[in-house]
Amino acid sequence: MRIEALHVDDDAAVRELAELRRAVLAHDEPEHPGADAEVLAALLRAPRPGNDFQHWIVRSGDSLVGYAELMLPQVENRTSAQLEGHVHPDHRRRGIGTALYRHCAAQAVAEKRTRISAHTTGHVTGGKFTRTEPGVSFLSAMGLTRVLDEVRSGLDLATVDDAVLDRLNTEAWAKAAEYELLTWIDRAPESLAEGVAYLEGRMGTDVPTGDLDIEPQRFDLARWRAIEDVSVRRLRTTYYAAARHVDTDEVAAWTGVVVPRRPRSLGHQTTTIVDPAHRGRRLGTLVKLGNLARLRADEPELRSVETYNSVHNTHMIAINEAMGFVVHDLAAHFQGDL
Repeated sequence: MRIEALHVDDDAAVRELAELRRAVLAHDEPEHPGADAEVLAALLRAPRPGNDFQHWIVRSGDSLVGYAELMLPQVENRTSAQLEGHVHPDHRRRGIGTALYRHCAAQAVAEKRTRISAHTTGHVTGGKFTRTEPGVSFLSAMGLTRVLDEVRSGLDLATVDDAVLDRLNTEAWAKAAEYELLTWIDRAPESLAEGVAYLEGRMGTDVPTGDLDIEPQRFDLARWRAIEDVSVRRLRTTYYAAARHVDTDEVAAWTGVVVPRRPRSLGHQTTTIVDPAHRGRRLGTLVKLGNLARLRADEPELRSVETYNSVHNTHMIAINEAMGFVVHDLAAHFQGDL
């Protein structure tokens, strides 16, 4: 077993990594289609602005059997690192995950990081894990503490109840007569971009984060535009919807869903947030429904949409459940000192 740096411009290595990730997903999350090599290469080569990344692989003989991504924030949270790791199902319980973790922890320390975080996901029943419990045990054994749980919910578009969505939409508009709904793809119109950047910055302060020790990200227009540009380079189409207050032109709420180039069957919910000054008017429901309507019209291959929510964010979970989202997984976030 040997640990090597993955060079993201190495097409052959990226193809091997895509095969590894598909094998991991087929075993751990079979409902998740894996990215092919072209899409994975785009993800690796166009990282989210504000972070540096290290990519490490484990080889056993000529086979790639493990992978870890170490994220090193460069703006906020400059003393923290975030780790994501995978081991091929056929090579687990052989010390590969432990070796990868220790290697990446040492790299984080070398980068003057004093804290590291990671997460694991598993199916749940009654709020408790029913599979991939080893992920919880592993991260605990590495000395990390469980600090936040999130639920992953999915909306199956084949079973959406349009009558329910129509009722929710009517009820939302009854409270939102002072607002207009706007939708766009990938890049916010100039008239909305500043407001969008402001609301994105509120995600770090308004969304419950449990005991996770994290510094909120600060956003301005330039930073948000950079994120929009990178998202396109990552071969993704992002659908957005916003509620704008008619009298003041303030962006009062917004939401987004990412659809990868391949496969286009699964959409990933990103931000949904309402400005505190405009809450109590069903704007969260309004923008989610408006965005869903455009997604269904523009993306005929789309089969489902998934979203993650802190277990403490009961209001957003209730909106999702009213729309028809069903809880599938629980993501447990861990954090610890280095």
